[in-house]
Amino acid sequence: FLNCSGFNGTLTLPTNLVSIGNSSFENCTGFVGQLLIPNNVTSIGNNAFYNDNFTLLSLPTKLNIIGDNAFRNCNNFTGTLILPSTLLTIGKNAFENCTGFVGQLLIPSGVTTISENCFSNCSGFNDLVNMINVETIEDGAFKSCTNIKSVNLSENLITIGASAFTNCNNILGTIEIPSGVTSIGEYAFFGVTNLSSIVMNSLTPPIAGVGVFDGSNCDIVIPTGSYNSYVSAPVWSGYTERYIEAYGFSDDEVERILVENWDVIDVNNVIDPEEAWAITAFTNSGGTNVFQGNTLIKVFKINFILLATIFFNKKELYIILIPMVEL
Repeated sequence: FLNCSGFNGTLTLPTNLVSIGNSSFENCTGFVGQLLIPNNVTSIGNNAFYNDNFTLLSLPTKLNIIGDNAFRNCNNFTGTLILPSTLLTIGKNAFENCTGFVGQLLIPSGVTTISENCFSNCSGFNDLVNMINVETIEDGAFKSCTNIKSVNLSENLITIGASAFTNCNNILGTIEIPSGVTSIGEYAFFGVTNLSSIVMNSLTPPIAGVGVFDGSNCDIVIPTGSYNSYVSAPVWSGYTERYIEAYGFSDDEVERILVENWDVIDVNNVIDPEEAWAITAFTNSGGTNVFQGNTLIKVFKINFILLATIFFNKKELYIILIPMVEL
C-alpha cells in the first residue's frame, strides 16, 4: 500500500497478522486515529509506517523487531510510547521526528543497541530509563531530545556515537560515563547547556571526537591519579580548565571522616549528621585537599560514593557524599 495517500479513516489490521513488511503503509497519509498492531506481530519492517498521520500507537506484546524508519516522521503520535518487554531491535531512524510522544521512555532489557537517529528530535520525552543492557548508543540516537532531564547510562556501555545527545539542553545534574566506555563520538554532548558535570570512571580517557563537550560549561570529574592522562590525550587536552580530580577512599583506607566547619551550605544539599552522611571535599582546581584542621563529626565505615555540590567559604565547591554505615 505504498503511497496510497487516498485512504482515510482508521486502519484495521487482522488479528492473525504475524509480520508487517517493508514500506507496507509508507506515506498512507490519510489514515488517522489509533494504530493498533495485533499482538501476534513479531516484526515491523523498514519504512512500514513512515510519514503517516496516526495519533495513537499501540505496539504488540510479542514484538521483537522494529525496522529502520518504521515510524519516522509520524509526528502526530501523542501520549506515551510503550515499548514491549520482548523487543530486541529498534532500527535506524525508527522514531525520528515523532515529536508528540511525551513522558518516560523505558528501554526494554533485551535492547543492546540504540540505533542511529533512533529517537532523534523526539522532543517530548522527559526521562530515559532502564538502559541496563545497552552496549552501544549510535550516532544521533537522542539528538535534540530537548525535554529529557535525566540520563542514566548502562554499566555495560562501550560506545557513545557522534551527536548522540547533541542539543539535549534540558539534561540536569550529572551524567556518569561508565568505565567500560572506549569511545565517545564527535559532538556527543554538544549543547547540553544545563548539565552541571560529566563524571568519568576510567583512568584512561576514551577515544573522543572533536567538540565532544563543546557548547556546554559542565565540569568534567576524573578519577584520582588520572589528571596527566586526560590533559595529554587528544581532544581531552582541550578541556583542561574544566577538570576536577575526585578524591575517594576505600573501607581499608579510612575509618574516620573529618570535615570542615562549613560557612555556607547549599539549600539543595543540606547536611544533617543524623542522616549518617560523611563529607569529603575537593576544590574546583582539582588539586587541593582540604582535610586539615577539621572537626570530627562521626565515625563511619564507607560504602559507596555519590557526587553533589555545596559551598565552602562562600565559594562553590564540589564534594563527594558517601552513604555510611556507623561502626
